[in-house]
Amino acid sequence: MNGVLEFPSVKPQESDTEVLHIFVNQTIQENKASVIQLLSALNKPGLNYIVESITYKLMTLILADKSKEHMLEYISSGTYYKLTQLLIEGFLADPDIISSIPKRA
Repeated sequence: MNGVLEFPSVKPQESDTEVLHIFVNQTIQENKASVIQLLSALNKPGLNYIVESITYKLMTLILADKSKEHMLEYISSGTYYKLTQLLIEGFLADPDIISSIPKRA
């Protein structure tokens, strides 16, 4: 992964704000090369598996330095789930990633 950005310091009740979307867009830009590289290396379609694997790794890295209380707050408020879904959807919709999917013979 090229980079893990600092998890946005939004309160859970603000999780539907633009801050989360900006964070997702920046994270996708920083890490889409990893998705494209894995797609090329595997040389077969497996986009969902690759995107989900990278997203879950990113989420682990994003929360690695958070306290137990912060993690519980983000999980119980739905922010963790929302961020995970936004990242997956964003990677799957990225035109550069879509165009790099190997074609089936």
